[in-house]
Amino acid sequence: MTNFSVEISPGLKTKTADLLNALTKLQPDLVSITCRVKNSSSISDTLALANAVQNQCHISAMPHLPAVYLTHEKARAVLNQLTTQKITHVLALRGDLRPDMIQNDFSSAGELIKFIKNKQPEIQISGVCQLEQLNLPNLRTK
Repeated sequence: MTNFSVEISPGLKTKTADLLNALTKLQPDLVSITCRVKNSSSISDTLALANAVQNQCHISAMPHLPAVYLTHEKARAVLNQLTTQKITHVLALRGDLRPDMIQNDFSSAGELIKFIKNKQPEIQISGVCQLEQLNLPNLRTK
């Protein structure tokens, strides 16, 4: 079995309509939507693009959820929005730590994954790790 997926990012120079047209022509099995947290609207932008991919292009969307940028309240709101948009797959990751960041409720992808499993167990969760920083004893817990 071969799967074809693409990764896109909100807020790039390509117009959203052009991007959606290209995806409709390509018909990948999955579209992974990054979340480059530069401002408070970044997660909303990711979810809006995921909604368009899922519900306008009818292609499975997998928005990225960076744990370190989420509070419990924001994560609950995101999960509710995903349910409303019929998006059932997410990529949970820690996210890049910035020196100017205020610590939020999740310090790792593993903590976010546990939260999602508890609140919305029907959501399929994917994860990633960097091999350079691989912690084998804890890998399966994430």
